[in-house]
Amino acid sequence: QAAKIEQTKFVEVLTDVRLLESMYTLKYQRIDSTGGLMDEYYQQIWDKYQIKQDDFKTSYVLYAKNAAVMEVIEDSVI
Repeated sequence: QAAKIEQTKFVEVLTDVRLLESMYTLKYQRIDSTGGLMDEYYQQIWDKYQIKQDDFKTSYVLYAKNAAVMEVIEDSVI
């Protein structure tokens, strides 16, 4: 099964996701997994890249199954 989001684009999306989560953690000391405000911010990322949250999640799982590929992705994000 192929990822829904091409790897280069996935790196860009994941970079924004990590920046958002870092900003939120710095401001509030933790990520609020109950939704609310974070959902709105995530939606802005999905809209920016014209993707669906489910496609991001599916792609993340598929890329994570291959440690070498995920290492390249994570290095690119950093």
